[in-house]
Amino acid sequence: MKFEERSVGNRRDLIIKNIKTEDAGWYTADCAGVQFKTKFNLVGLKKWTTSFIHSNLAAERKFQAPLRNQMAYIGSIALFECCTRNTEMPVSWFVNGKLICGQTFSILKYEQMTRNNYHRLIIKNISKADYGTYSIQCGNEKLEATLSQLNPFLDDMDDVDGLLGDIEVFKVKTQPDVQVTWYFGRDKITRHNFRYLKRYFPAF
Repeated sequence: MKFEERSVGNRRDLIIKNIKTEDAGWYTADCAGVQFKTKFNLVGLKKWTTSFIHSNLAAERKFQAPLRNQMAYIGSIALFECCTRNTEMPVSWFVNGKLICGQTFSILKYEQMTRNNYHRLIIKNISKADYGTYSIQCGNEKLEATLSQLNPFLDDMDDVDGLLGDIEVFKVKTQPDVQVTWYFGRDKITRHNFRYLKRYFPAF
């Protein structure tokens, strides 16, 4: 439907829909032989309402959601993942502004995976040099996130005072599934160089 007539009280309206170039010209309102003429000019720009701006920005966006910051232990792996709006959008990954590709980095360090419109970057065997800013780019749009070191300890460990012949305990809170290595001075405490008993207690 191109035109719609509307009556509101003592006002009569003619609504023009889906405006095209050929709709520009003279329009006439006729009532009992009396006519009013007016000209409709096509200015060539859509009305820039807030909703129009937001809808067009959304249409131009390449990604469905932001890239999330990640935390990981040294020696572990980290995963960045993102979703584009369709499957025909190639992406590029960067670390601290440097393109991640086969010519610059080994697949043993970075692995890129794409399935439909889901894109993943896996960082393997993390070292201190791997912490920094990672980004994904699609066309002229780029998302950024950081990879930072995850601290396995949740709190500081307090000093312990003990009596000769007595027993004392060092206690430290850690993240779940963390293996702690103990040292006395510079010597690692193992069954080979110290007499010790290793016990595990379930969490309550």
